[in-house]
Amino acid sequence: MLVEFLPTLEVHRELYSMPRGMERFRAYIARMTGGSGDIELPIVAMNPMGKEHLLSAVEAWIACGAEEAAAQAVREAAERFSHRPDRLRVALVLADDVAGGWTNRWTTDFAHRFESAALYKRDFAVGLLWASELPSAERARAAVLRSIGRAVYERDYGPARTLREKLEQERFAGVPLGPPPPARYLDATDPPTLFACLYGDEAAKSLGYAPLGVRG
Repeated sequence: MLVEFLPTLEVHRELYSMPRGMERFRAYIARMTGGSGDIELPIVAMNPMGKEHLLSAVEAWIACGAEEAAAQAVREAAERFSHRPDRLRVALVLADDVAGGWTNRWTTDFAHRFESAALYKRDFAVGLLWASELPSAERARAAVLRSIGRAVYERDYGPARTLREKLEQERFAGVPLGPPPPARYLDATDPPTLFACLYGDEAAKSLGYAPLGVRG
C-alpha cells in the first residue's frame, strides 16, 4: 500500500492565528477544498471557529513532535501493508472537545472510528487528536496507526455494523480493549447499546441513552 503523510498542524496554526469570524471560516473551507469543491485536505473534524485555547493546543502538539512521530508511523504502516495495491493519505487533525459546541467528544469519536467511509473513498485516513489531552508524540503515533488499521479493516471487510464487528475492527487497529460486554449485546446495532458498551454509562447518559452498567 502506498501510504503518504500529509502535514496539517501548521495549517491548524495558521487558521487559529486568524481572528475568529467569517474570514477564518472561509480560509478553512479554502484550505480544506483547495477550491475544488471536494475535500483536498481532510481537516473536516477540526473546529474552524474554535477559541484561543486551540492555538495553544496545536502549538503544543507541534512542539512535542507529533508530526514527526506520525510520519514515522506512516512509514512503518507502509511496510506492514506493502503487499496491498491501494493508497492512503494520512493526516493529523485536532478536534475541539474543550470549549465550544462544534464537537461532542463521544459522537465525534464514534463517527471517526466507524463512519469514515467518505474519507476512505477519497484515500484519506485521519489520526484524531484531542484538545483536552496532553500532547505527546506517542499519542500522535498511536492515532495514526489506528486510523490506518481502521481504513484497511473497512476496505477488507466493509463497515463494522454490529458491536461485535466494531470491537473486531478496533482489535485489528491495535486499540487496547477491556473485558468484552455481555454476549447478548454483541449483535446490537442500535446507538444506545453501542454507546453504552463502547464508551460507558456516563457517555450514554450524556446523549440521553439509558445506562447498561457494562462499562465504567
